This record gives sequence, C-alpha cells and structure tokens, in this order.
Amino acid sequence: MSDNQLKTLETRLKQGLSLQVWHYGRLSLPKGMHDASEADRSHELLRRARSFIDEQKIAGILIDMGFPLAVKSIKTLDPEREIVLGLTSEGEEVRASTNPLQEADLAYISPKLLIPDPKPTQTKEPVWMPPAPQEPAVVTPVAAEPAGAEATPVPPVVAVSDPIAYVPPVDVAKLASQAAPLPAAAPLQPAAVPAPPVAEALPAPIPPVAEPVIAPEPIVVTLPESKDTYAVHTSRDSHRDQPRRISIADALIQLGYGRVEAHEIMDPKLDQKLLSTGRITTAQSLQAQAVARGMEYVDIKVRPPAASVASLLDQHTCTTQRVFPYDIDRNDVFVVVTDTPNRELLIRTAVAERSGKPKVEIRVVDTPVLDQLIREQYTSGTVLRELHEDLATDTAIPEATLDDANNAVTRFVRETILEGVNKNASDIHIEPMINGLQVRLRIDGKLTANFQSPIARSGMGNIVRVVKLMAGMDVGNNRVPQDSRLVLHVAGRTINLRVSSMPQTDGNEKLVLRILKDASDIPEVENLGLNPYTLDRFLQIIRKPEGLVLVTGPTGSGKSFTLLSTLKRIAKPDRNTQTLEDPIEYRLPGVNQSQINEATGYTFEAGLRSAMRQDPDILLLGEIRDAVTARISLSMANTGHQVLSTLHTITAASAVQRLRDLGVPNYNITPSLQGVMAQRLVRKMCQHCSTAAPLPERVARILADSPVRAPKDRYRTVNSEGCQHCIKGRQGRLPIHELLVVTDTLRDRINEGAPTRELEMIARQEGMLTLAQDGYLKVAEGLIAVEDLEEALNEVAEETSSDPEAV
Repeated sequence: MSDNQLKTLETRLKQGLSLQVWHYGRLSLPKGMHDASEADRSHELLRRARSFIDEQKIAGILIDMGFPLAVKSIKTLDPEREIVLGLTSEGEEVRASTNPLQEADLAYISPKLLIPDPKPTQTKEPVWMPPAPQEPAVVTPVAAEPAGAEATPVPPVVAVSDPIAYVPPVDVAKLASQAAPLPAAAPLQPAAVPAPPVAEALPAPIPPVAEPVIAPEPIVVTLPESKDTYAVHTSRDSHRDQPRRISIADALIQLGYGRVEAHEIMDPKLDQKLLSTGRITTAQSLQAQAVARGMEYVDIKVRPPAASVASLLDQHTCTTQRVFPYDIDRNDVFVVVTDTPNRELLIRTAVAERSGKPKVEIRVVDTPVLDQLIREQYTSGTVLRELHEDLATDTAIPEATLDDANNAVTRFVRETILEGVNKNASDIHIEPMINGLQVRLRIDGKLTANFQSPIARSGMGNIVRVVKLMAGMDVGNNRVPQDSRLVLHVAGRTINLRVSSMPQTDGNEKLVLRILKDASDIPEVENLGLNPYTLDRFLQIIRKPEGLVLVTGPTGSGKSFTLLSTLKRIAKPDRNTQTLEDPIEYRLPGVNQSQINEATGYTFEAGLRSAMRQDPDILLLGEIRDAVTARISLSMANTGHQVLSTLHTITAASAVQRLRDLGVPNYNITPSLQGVMAQRLVRKMCQHCSTAAPLPERVARILADSPVRAPKDRYRTVNSEGCQHCIKGRQGRLPIHELLVVTDTLRDRINEGAPTRELEMIARQEGMLTLAQDGYLKVAEGLIAVEDLEEALNEVAEETSSDPEAV
C-alpha cells in the first residue's frame, strides 16, 4: 500500500461522503500513530470511519479506488489482520480483508462476512452458587452435665438438605464438639430435668435462610476491535488502587461545606439541593463530587496543564465531553480534567478512543477554569490550524508520482519532464502539429526540438490527457484555456510545474509546462550577477525604508527573480511584507503572498486597495499595468511604504516616461521614485571548452568611458562545437544590468518634464553603468561571448528605435 492510497481514502471519506467539517476530527489519526506503519494507520482510519459511517458507503469508496469485492468468506488465513480466502461475485477465489490497504493485491470483504473464530466456551459457576448438596450430617453437641448427674440425651441436629440452606463452617462444628464442660453444680433432685433447648446447647445459632446475593458482573465497554483494542473497565476490581467512594453527604461533611443536617445524609443529590439553596458554591459542589468519587481536585494556578499533551484531544472532543488534556504520568496514564465527574464512564470511553491512550485518569476542575483552558488552547490555535488545513485541502496543489509508470504514454511524459529538468530548461512545449506532436525545450532562452521527428498523431490526445489529469485539470474540456500547478515526484526528486493549456485547431490543445524553482533556489542579491559597482549602489537604494523601486525589461528577462531576491533581503520578522502576484511561482517563508485572479474580479487594482488596509511595510506588486495601479503604488510609496514592482520598458530611463503615459503627474513621480534597474539575460559562455584570447581593441575602446575599469587577461572566445558540459559552447544565462539612481538633479529635471534621452545622459554623467557597458565588462571577464551580447544589444536598439517612450 502506498501513502497516496491512504491519503486518497481519507480525502474521499471526507469529501465524497460530504461530511461536515466538525466530523473531520473523528477521522484524524492520533498523534502517536504518525510514525506507525501504513498498515496500522489504514487499519485505524477504517476503524474510526466504521464508528460513525455506514459500512456500505465505506465499501463503495474502496470499490471506487479499485479494490475487488469479496462476497463470501471460505477460510481464515490471518485472523489477527482479518485476512481470509474469499469468493467474488464471479466465483473467483481471492485473498480478502476488511482492510485491503494493508497489503498488495487484497480484495475487500465486509466485517460481517468474516468467519467467526470458534472458541470453546468454558462453563464456570458463579461465585454465589452453593456447593452441590451432600448427605445430611448429624451433629451431636456435647452439653456439660452437673457432677454426679446422669447425662441427659440431647436430640441430634440434622443439617437441612436444601441447597440454599445455611451450612455452618467445618471449623465451627469442630469447635462445638470440643466445647469445654460447664463448672460443677449441686446434685439435682431425682426428678428428671428436661433437656435444655437446642439453641442453648449449640455453640452458635443457626442464622435464618437468606436470599442468595448475586455479585454484579463487571461492566466492560469495548471499542471496535483493532490492532490496539481499547477496553475501558469500570468494575470495582479494575480500580482497587483508587480511593474508596463515599456518599456525597460524607464528602460534604468531610470538607466542612453546607452544614449538613442529620435528615439530609441519605439524599443522593444533596450537593445539588445545597447548591440551589445557596448553602454551597459551584466550586464546593465540584470538590465534594471529586471527594465522593475518589478523584483529585486540581488547582490550575498551582499545577498548570502540560503543554506537550494539548494535541492529544481535538477541540470537538473537549467541547462536547467537557474535558481538557492535563498530563501523562510515569505509568503512561493519560490524565484529563473535567467539570462533570458524574459522566466518568462516557468521558473515559471518548478520551480513550480519541487519544489512543487506553489508560485514562479523570481529575476535577472548576467550570470557569475549564472554559478558559478550552478557549485559550483551541479558539486561537487549533481552530485556525484546522480551518487552514481544510481550506488547503480544498485548494491543494495536485501531486503525482511517475516512478511506477506502467504504460508507454506515462513513461513518455516522465522521460520528457526529466530531460527538461536535467537540461536546465525553463519551459517544456507540447505542441500539436499537422504531422504529429512536437516537443520543444526552452534552454537558455532558445527553443530547441527534443525529438528529430514528431510523434504520431494517434498518441497526441493520450499524452495531453495524462498531463491534464495529473495537474487536476478538466480533461473533457478542450474549448477553454486552463491553468494549474503540479508537484511531481519522480526519480527521487520533487519537481514543481505550472501547467497551461490552450485550445488549438481541430480540437487539439497545446501544453506549456513551466519548470519552477524552489524558494531555496532564489539567490541572495550578491549572487544575482550584478557588477560590484552596481551592486553597491543597488543596496543603498533598497535599504531605504520607503519609496518605489522598479525593475524593467522584456518578458523572460528575470525581473521577478530579481525582485524576489531583493524581497528576501529586506523582508524581516518585524516588518509586514505583502505581495500581489500573477501567478505565484515561488513560496517565500515569512511573506504574505496573494494570488491575483482576474477571472473572479480579483485584479491588481482590487488587491492594491485591499493591501492598503492590511498595514503593510513592504509591498511587492507583480506589475504596474494601468493608471490605477500606478497611481496607488506611487501614493503608497509617498506615505511611508516601500514598494517594489516591474514595468515593461526598454531602458531604465524610459520607465519615467512610461509612468507619465499612465497618467501619473511629475510631482508624484519625483518624491516617490528611488531607482530603476533594467536588465537582460545573455547566454553564458561554457568555461570548460572556451579558450583564452587577448581582448579585442573594439571592446577596449567601448569600455574606455566606463565608470568601472575592465579586467585584464581574462577575455575568452567561445567554442561553437561545444563539449559534454554545454550546448554549442553555451551553458546557462547571465544578466546584464543598468541601474538609474534618482538623484536630486534627476528629480528636478523629472519635475520639469525632461525627456528620456536627457534623463539618461544625466544618469550617465552621475555614474550610471549602462546595459552595453555592463555587458562588455562581462565580455572582458570571459563570461559571455561578444556575438551573444551584441545580439541582445541589437534587440535593445531595435526596440528603442521603435519605442517613442525611449526618445
């Protein structure tokens, strides 16, 4: 059995049967079973389910999960695990069990169909049954005679043969036969003295025949059988180590409460009577009940509950049973406190079932104290955690495992995803073409075909359906786009994917699988590839507690990665950090992340307005798309908040003009904007097969005006043939940056409406390292090839010439 089957069963029991949320706790396994074997955990889950869910519904869920159904039991194979040899409705012999999840290839059989284990019944006479009747025994008592007198015959006493008649003990009979003679007396007259009565001659009188007293049998409450059966015994024999119980009147007298009168001693509800008349308080009534039942009364202020046992009982049990976990003693006895000691049996049963602790001890506390314990522990803790778990269960990211791929289609999907991950691809494209299905990988920003020839058209639909099914998407709907997240477990690795589908011609669909990195893969700011000169200036900007910082560039240039790395640096526990993203690709610990969903009306504008009421210190806005988001972002930056966002502009200086075009006046831009960083990604040169060479004079001339001096003797040329470590001499990508720091001079010119070119010229005069200069510095360092850099710069030049905002 796999752990996924156990999770599937629990999910279907909760959701498939439409259970209420407060019933979920009845299916939750005890904390002590989290490390148990999967067979034991499944056995416990089914045992709990059968306690309040109809067996037919449980059977239906197991059959839907693929387990065969046995309708008859032939032979018991393993009575402890309830495994039998059974018959299906087709007459086929199968191994079946009431818990088919505990072992592979088991069918399901109802517990009612199990063959009962024949056990020889041993008849044992009750303790009150008298022994079998024996022959009447003649007992002749010896009476003392006066000296010199003739012995007076005493009529013999014949034992009654009635089986329920009293029979004197043997030692008493012997004692009677050996009785000492009476002292001597004066001689008697010749007349015969009648014999004394029999009663005076016997050493002990014969008591009257009494009705037999039948001792009550122990009451045993046994929960449904499982591997660890909990039995709660309430007979006196099972609690001989506890103090003897006394009446409530004796308890009140012992405590000195209520001034109990003589005529009130026999009243079994005396404490309630005294409480209603005001002669005792509620606390005194509970103390008396504790003493009467041999329980301990607890003062929470002196001995507070142990925090380590609080998780053994859920809120539903504590509220309905009026109990609270208190402690576990050295003998593994689970101690709970209650304010209803008269419900001792019910409390013991419920606590043993819910906690998994068969030994339960009950102590008594005041009602206000118990209410406070439950309120403080569960209202602010468990309720919120359970609500979060329930909501997370409803919107959980689908998970799939491909290690046990058992058909060609699943194996193909598995190998394609693994190849994309191993080649460090950012996206996997699965595209339907006229002649078949094409798979391409985006590696270092370039799409490359993964196969020489397309896959046959007959297999296209099956491949798309497998991926959509794993991602939890609607397989039957190929008319609308769909987006989902997927966590894939394959080859001992966990792969996070974002899956997007789009309808194509002839009813086909195209899939794009974005391979997401973990939050732990987000580097520190120092490892973003920034030039040390630019890095120092950028750190000065983000250390400021307020203002707007923008990162610009085209789609796929790494803007979000840079922002998240920045957020990782400035987000602190003492600051409220909120993000608005579409979509959320990386989960950051300690950061509040909100997913934009325009289909439901939750836009960036709505998210911004809501975030303003969330008392944020730092706000990361995925993108400034329109005038409203631009205006609100700058307004927040002006009122003491630190705002990080992105814009789609070509250069850093053109971001100012873009804000103007969105309707933001210059007097709002001037005090808010702290800095703008533009970036591009350029393919990185393979360090294994590249060769050293002298720096070209053209590159040296370009770097002559750079504020940073170029390194010497580090230039390298690319090997276009490549090696085993790269693809055509390239391995990975490296960013180039351009950081515009808004100085006082730039603020004045922005406020006066200066164009983009003038702003860029002022920034360069004040020490800005341009995209081209940063790129050629990386060329001089032997990190990127000249042709790759100039290809990226030509794209920038073409975009700048066609973009009026850059003028």
